[in-house]
Amino acid sequence: MIAFLIIQWLWIQFLNTDALGLAVMYSASSYYFSSEGDLSVGQAQVLDGYKLTWWKHLGSLGLGSLITTIMKIVISIVESSDEGEDGAAAVLKCCITCILLCVEDALEALNRNAYANMSITGDKFCTSAYNGLMLHLRHMAKFFFAQRIASFLIFIGNLAILFLVTGIVFAILIKVDVTLGVKIAMLVATSILTLITNFLFLGLFDEAILATLQCVSIDMDFNGGTPKYGSASFQTNI
Repeated sequence: MIAFLIIQWLWIQFLNTDALGLAVMYSASSYYFSSEGDLSVGQAQVLDGYKLTWWKHLGSLGLGSLITTIMKIVISIVESSDEGEDGAAAVLKCCITCILLCVEDALEALNRNAYANMSITGDKFCTSAYNGLMLHLRHMAKFFFAQRIASFLIFIGNLAILFLVTGIVFAILIKVDVTLGVKIAMLVATSILTLITNFLFLGLFDEAILATLQCVSIDMDFNGGTPKYGSASFQTNI
C-alpha cells in the first residue's frame, strides 16, 4: 500500500508538471500562429491552453507522466540495490545505471517534443511523439543552437536575479543591528527563495522556446522555407 501511494504521488507530481508545461506550450503556439508580421499582433490563449490540457489531452498527459514515473522508479531501485557486490557486479550496476539514465533523458526529450507538437496540432500522444521527433530530426541544427542559447540566457538571468536580490538584502542587513548568525540565515533563506522563484517562472521558458521552435519549423515547411506567421521582428531575424 505504501509503495502504491508513493507511485501515485510521483505520478500526480509529474502529471501536474507536464500539464503546466503543455499549457505554456499551447500559449506560445497560439501566440505564434495568431501573429502575421505587421498585419496582426498575436494573442496567447492561456485559458484555452489550461482547458485543453485538463480536458482534451489529459489521457496523453497521463501516459507521458506515467512513462516518466516508471523510469524514475526503475532507476531508484537500481541505484538503491545492495552495495555489497564484488568488483564485477559494481561495474555492471554502474553500466546499467548509465544506460537507464540515457534512456530516461531520451524519453524526457521525446515527451517534451510530443507535448510541443500536441499543443500545435492537437493530435494524440503517440502521433505527436512521432511527428515531433521527425520535426526535430529535420531541423536538428536549429533546435540545438536555439535551445543551447536559450539555456545559457536563462542561466545568466537566474544568476543576475540571485545576485541582485541577495545584494539588496545584504545591503539592508548591514544597517540592521542583529547578530552575524541571523544575517547569514536571512541571506541563505533569501537565496533559496530566489532560486525557487526563478525556477517557477524562468523554468517555463524552455517549454515556450521548444513550442516556438516547432511552430516556426512547421511554418517554414508549409511555406517554402520562409515563415509566414510570427511577429515582424521574428520574421526579420529568420
